[in-house]
Order: sequence, then C-alpha cells, then structure tokens
Amino acid sequence: VFGCYDFRHRDKRKLDIVFRSNTSLVNLDLSSAKLILNSEAVLIFLDSLEKNKTLQSLDISGWKFYLDLRNSIHVKDLIGSLKNMMKASSLRTVSLAKCAVHVRVANSAPNTLANIHTNIQQHNLVNNSVETLQVLEVDVFIDNGQQDGGAKKYKIRDFMSLITFKQLSWLNIAETLVRDSSIPVDDDSLCKFFESLNTKFPKIERLHLGNWIFNTKDPDMTKKKLKVALPGLTKLKRLNLDIVNNMRDGSVSQSYIIKLLLTKIPNLNQVGSLMGKIPDEEMDTFCKCLRDIGVSRMFKVETLFISSHVRDLMKRLESYRRMNTKYNAVTGEIELSPRPGRLNNFSKKVNLKNLLDN
Repeated sequence: VFGCYDFRHRDKRKLDIVFRSNTSLVNLDLSSAKLILNSEAVLIFLDSLEKNKTLQSLDISGWKFYLDLRNSIHVKDLIGSLKNMMKASSLRTVSLAKCAVHVRVANSAPNTLANIHTNIQQHNLVNNSVETLQVLEVDVFIDNGQQDGGAKKYKIRDFMSLITFKQLSWLNIAETLVRDSSIPVDDDSLCKFFESLNTKFPKIERLHLGNWIFNTKDPDMTKKKLKVALPGLTKLKRLNLDIVNNMRDGSVSQSYIIKLLLTKIPNLNQVGSLMGKIPDEEMDTFCKCLRDIGVSRMFKVETLFISSHVRDLMKRLESYRRMNTKYNAVTGEIELSPRPGRLNNFSKKVNLKNLLDN
C-alpha cells in the first residue's frame, strides 16, 4: 500500500492553481475528498501549501497518509518540507479529524515512540500562525516489518510534543466513543502530554480531551508530575472532558486525575460535560472539587442534557450552602458562584486547604 495512492502527478498542476496561483483563497474544506497520499504526494502537497499566503482555514479530515521512511534522504525531504510549510504558513485553523497516518520505518529501526521522537525533535518544528487545531480521533501506525500482528497503533497525543504551536489557543484532541478503538492513557503518556502543553502550546486557552480513557497504575508518581505541570497552564480557562471513561486496575481509581485537573490548573473557569457516566462512588470527589472552586470564584460546568447523573450532580451542589448553583436550560450550563459576603473568608480557607494538600 505504500506504493499506491490516489493522488497523481497530474494533480500537482491542479494544486499549483489552487494554492500557489490563487491570491484570494481563504477557507478550504477538502474533507469530503478522503484522499490517500503516499510520501511523494505529501511532498507535493506541503510544497503547494508553503507557496500560498492567503489561506487561513484548511480541513482535510478523513485523509490517509502512507509515509515510507526507510530511506534517510526521503525522511530529510519530508521533514524539511513540513518545517518550511509550517514556517511560511498563514493558516489559523486546521482540521485533521479522523485522519490516519501509516509510517513504514526500516526493518532494523526500533518500533518505539522514543526512536520516532529522537529522529524528529532535532529538527525543531515550529508554527507561528495556527490558533485552532482539530486532531480528534487521529491514529498513527508504525510498522518496522518485524512487529507481530503488523503495525503498532498509537494515538496522536503521543506525538504532540514534536511540534511547537506558539499561537495555538484551542486544541481538540478528543478520542472516539467506540471503546474497542481506544488506547487507554497510561501514566507516562498522560504526564508527557501535560508537560508538553507548557512548552509547546504556551497560549493554550481551550483544551478538549473528550472520551479519554485513563488507566494509570502509579498514582503517586503521576500525581507528583502533574502537580508540577498543571499549575504552569496559566492561560488555560476551558477544559472539555465530555464523557470520561474511567478505568480501574485493581484498586487504583482514576478519579484523582479529574481532581488534579480541576484544582491545579490555576485560572480554569469552565469544564465541559464531564461525567455523563460518573461512577457513584466517585461522585463525592467530583462534587467536593466543584464546591471548593465554587465558594471562591465563578465557575461553569457544561452539560449536554438533563440526565439522572446531572440531576444527582445538581442536587449535591445545591446542598452546599456556601455557594449559589444555577442551571441554565438554554445553554446547558451549571453556573457556580460564591454567595455574597462569603467570598473572602471561604477563599482563604480553600487556599489554605489547597496549600496543605500540596
């Protein structure tokens, strides 16, 4: 399949007209094309994009890329073209939703993330224009020809640290609702992802992690690392988790991750419809986090619809007399706010409690 694609040499001229010669093109949606590109076609595509100075929005959702990286010169050409395109790009919005990237590496190359990272990080890939990036449900397959069962599957989250997006404010990296297609987020992946947000996405304001499945096994180590990484996300204000599929490994509950995300990101003021299916035994932890936030500042919780879980959540939140709780049926938001006269006193108590927790 690495030698076959439905993007031919004759299409290069078409791309030249669309991208290079067009001086008025601003928005382009090619998601319906569902193209399949091999390495040579990708080079042509990147070269054409580099020459365009007006395009601001590009949607190539559903495309498939087959990259043959067995030749070192070919690898250098691909990374060089990507680097030049990202440097020259005027794009502000890019959607790669549901794309699939198939990578063929040399038979002798280790089929590991560490090997891929080592080969790419040295090229210092930087973009200064993209503000919104949609990479939900993107799969990456690495094949060294020796892996039992074929290529090894990864998620795009494992590669986000390879590129710096200096202007990115909204990142949608949600996963599929189909549980069998998901790869649980382990301790190392989770920590590295949030550590990279600090250095690679310095202006991130909105983060969508819908349907992530957490399956950490070393909570002490993970807590320690997240407590260092999360406070650095000072510009992050909106976190969307949607329906979080918590997993358990023995006695290890994953609810501590939600608690850290809610309490350690300093300026967070809105969280998306978390817990459409929150386990009953973990509802208390979630509600207590919201209580500690709601008695000290304005905060919103997005919900998609009134379900039994949302009703239970509202009932518990309304039982806290230290804050006001209001449900907006039009927006589907639960609004939390300190009750008048209680803000200063309870802010001090909450801050002291958080200090002791550290």
